[in-house]
Amino acid sequence: MYSFEIPRPNGNISETLRLFSLRGSDERETVALLGAHNIGRIGCQFIRPRLSNFTGTGLPDPTIPPDFLEELRRKRKRAAVS
Repeated sequence: MYSFEIPRPNGNISETLRLFSLRGSDERETVALLGAHNIGRIGCQFIRPRLSNFTGTGLPDPTIPPDFLEELRRKRKRAAVS
């Protein structure tokens, strides 16, 4: 019944924050909940496109800070090797 108000796994943070705010959560509570929920579970299939082909552009997601983008890319390469 309320599934249209559940954030999508590949949704953007603005929409996710908006949906949680409708239920009374502030940004800090939402980030804590999402972090606790996803720790160790986020799949590469959700991250990979944001690193190199965001929305089919062939470019990384412009909302990811460059230093964090490089860190994610390094971690992804290490995970692929192990």
